[in-house]
Amino acid sequence: MNMKTILITLLMIPSLAFTQETQFPINPETHKIEYTDLVKVDSTLTSNELFTRAREWIAVTFKSANSVIQMEDKGSGIIIGKGNISIPKTSLQVGSIVSFTIKIQVKNGRYKYWVNDLVHTSPYGNGGGLENEKPAWGWAMMKKAWVQIKDRASIAIPEFIASLNEQMKKPSSGKSEAW
Repeated sequence: MNMKTILITLLMIPSLAFTQETQFPINPETHKIEYTDLVKVDSTLTSNELFTRAREWIAVTFKSANSVIQMEDKGSGIIIGKGNISIPKTSLQVGSIVSFTIKIQVKNGRYKYWVNDLVHTSPYGNGGGLENEKPAWGWAMMKKAWVQIKDRASIAIPEFIASLNEQMKKPSSGKSEAW
């Protein structure tokens, strides 16, 4: 291999990395992105305690729990919310957001979460569902920018889930803190 071939190959590697498609978990029925899991926790944790933990997590994780929570039913152990992540401005795209729906259902000793409906919006045009190969408004947005948006969401959503799991898996103290 000559030096020119090596140099051309090295110059192409970054552009190939930008065009790789981000892999999201896809619901086979809806063909939409969906993160979901049934998580078993300490069997002594009641559904009431898990519900409170989920509500606390939402309050701490998002700027305003009241604007995030769309529906909650303590009796059935369900909280449904609408959240979003900020996509910072880069040289390829303006700042934007990816909104999503999160549903948490709790029962004694376990909970299940669903994160879906990941949709990109921007002041200059909406990309639509992140499962789409190209943005809803076509390639007016550079493909690299669309890939960056998907990459950011593919990192941020699992981080949200990891923080939820951490909050929910704390062992039960069995008593209230004394003041």
